[in-house]
Amino acid sequence: MELYEEKTKDITTNNILFMINRVSSDMWFKIKIGIIIAPIILLYILTYLIASNTILIIIAVMFFSVLCIIYACFIMFDILKKETGSEQMVEIADAIREGSEGFFSTQYTTIFKLSLVFGLAIWLFYFEREISPDEYITVTLGSRVTSFFVVFSFFLGALCSAISGYVGMWISVRANVRYNNHIST
Repeated sequence: MELYEEKTKDITTNNILFMINRVSSDMWFKIKIGIIIAPIILLYILTYLIASNTILIIIAVMFFSVLCIIYACFIMFDILKKETGSEQMVEIADAIREGSEGFFSTQYTTIFKLSLVFGLAIWLFYFEREISPDEYITVTLGSRVTSFFVVFSFFLGALCSAISGYVGMWISVRANVRYNNHIST
């Protein structure tokens, strides 16, 4: 079986595979058990330390979100360990990978510029708008602080969207050659 690094120029995948191969199967088992047990124990402890159910729910959502991200990483590692196929398949996959990275670079440069314009527009809208008496948060914090948090939330959402789009494309481009190799054998 020819090594992936000998067939492709995909340095990031080579580095990930190098790190994965350094972890023993016993260590993988301990990591998986820790991922399952740690959030449950932490939530159990936090139920006694935190009086507010809202904060507890927020913490639980964050823990389970991190747990899902870690599970997605395990799936990614499993996909990346699969054989990539012939040199011709890897050559085509490299061309697709380079094209997708160029596409994302162009697309996200444009989206970044547009999000700055829309972020400024949102900030101006919330900064200059009149406060109605039924808006508790705006009355308490003021329109300036509220406008900052709204724009910060907008940029954070845009950043998370960009990261999820890039990661989805990154893994799908690398998974396609492995799936096609599986189908062709």
